[in-house]
Amino acid sequence: MPTLDIKGICAEIAAAQRQFDKVSQSAFRKLKEFDAELHEKAIQTLENEKEAALWFTDPLEAFKGQTAWKLLVTGNRQVILDVLARMEHGVYG
Repeated sequence: MPTLDIKGICAEIAAAQRQFDKVSQSAFRKLKEFDAELHEKAIQTLENEKEAALWFTDPLEAFKGQTAWKLLVTGNRQVILDVLARMEHGVYG
């Protein structure tokens, strides 16, 4: 029976996560050129660019399981702004 290289698997997962984080942050920086208001609102609400970038990639219950990126490309920018506004006021549901 082959042995499972847990350390190797963990290293691969960590490397993939770092790459994903790098790509999501790069994409989020480009959002500033496309929609500076949304970019700034996300940073203001989520406290920093890294958290905002990752938030945009998370499927959220508030978005019915979709990501902020998906909503943005389907013309639902206002939904994102509404959720950010609710978050600022402590209303997450």
